[in-house]
Parts: sequence; C-alpha cells; structure tokens
Amino acid sequence: MKILLIKPPLNPRLIAPSRGEPLELEYLAAAVPEHQVEIFDMRFDSRLAKKLGEFRPDFVGITGYTCDANTAKAVLKEVKKHNSRIVTGVGGHHATFLPPDFAAPFVDVIFLGMADISFKEFVRVMEAGEDIRSVNNLALRSGAGLFFTEPAPFAVDLNQLPFPARHLTDRYRNRYRDQWRNKTSMILASRGCPFRCHFCACWKLLQGKY
Repeated sequence: MKILLIKPPLNPRLIAPSRGEPLELEYLAAAVPEHQVEIFDMRFDSRLAKKLGEFRPDFVGITGYTCDANTAKAVLKEVKKHNSRIVTGVGGHHATFLPPDFAAPFVDVIFLGMADISFKEFVRVMEAGEDIRSVNNLALRSGAGLFFTEPAPFAVDLNQLPFPARHLTDRYRNRYRDQWRNKTSMILASRGCPFRCHFCACWKLLQGKY
C-alpha cells in the first residue's frame, strides 16, 4: 500500500524561526516498513497536486498543532478534490483534544493520542478490507457527527519502538534548523510528563502517564 504522510505548511500568521524534522511522521513510517511510505514536508514544498499525481497514494495522513488545524483541513480537502478514493486521516494534539473540528467530508479517520499502535493496526485492517471500527483510539465520521472506537492505553515501551525512518526526510535534512538557524536533528528520550501544568497539554496527551 502507498502511504503519504504530510507535515502541513507553516501558518503564515505565526513567527516560527525553527524548522524541526517531523519526528512523529518518521516514527509512524517506521511502524509500517512493509508498505511504500513517503513523507512530504509542505513547509519546504507546496506542490501537493504534483506529489499526489506522481506518488498516487492509497492513504494520506497529516499531523499538526492547533495553529495548523485549518491548514491541515485545507490540505486534506485538496487531497479529496484530487482523488476522492484516497483515504485521508489526521492525528496530533488538536485532533486528539478537539476531534469534532475535523468532522468534515474530506476527513475519513481521526487518530487519537499516540498512534504508534493504532496506525499500524489501521493500515493492516485497511489493506485487508476489514472493519476499521475494530481499531482502537479512532474517531470516524458518522453522519453529521463522529463514532469513537474503543479506547486503549497510549503508553508503550519506548525501547520496543522502531527507530524513526529518517531516510524519508533526507531531501529536507539540510533545511531542518533550530531557532538560532543551526542545523539540527531530533531524538525522543521520553513521553508524557510527571507534572500537571494548566497551560500545557503534553501530559494530557498520554492520559497523565510518563
């Protein structure tokens, strides 16, 4: 199966001096090594129609923060306009906490929380033609609302995760910079947070686990 994972374009109304690699997409790609996966970083390349025409994906997924929500929806809308048969999905912080914001005709599936396990299972079920509602931690469009599948713990043993598929972002590697414009790569050494700050959603994403 062909899978295209997208990092949305930068929000033009925000000042964002850093351009970190899409580590979350590299982890998702690594979870399905038996499939043909590409990562398309629209912060550096806006030619979505060209990419869709060349790669011809079966599934397109996008991620983003709250500041990217409207942009992510616009991208998925363009994907469906290009080919309505492409299955579209969205995940990340905003999708987890406010899934109704993505209850739109051009969004087929919403991934809730950390999708290391659910994404891999979703791809397996989709390819096999089985019932997607059997996959945990999803929100699926149902009429004018959403249908939520069975919840499951997000916590996983980080030592069991595959290394991120960094080779899929090689063409962007020299453009990943920190706020001081230094070239950078990222690692993930922990997930969640032991604290409960009211201004931060990090700990809520993993349901208070660290």
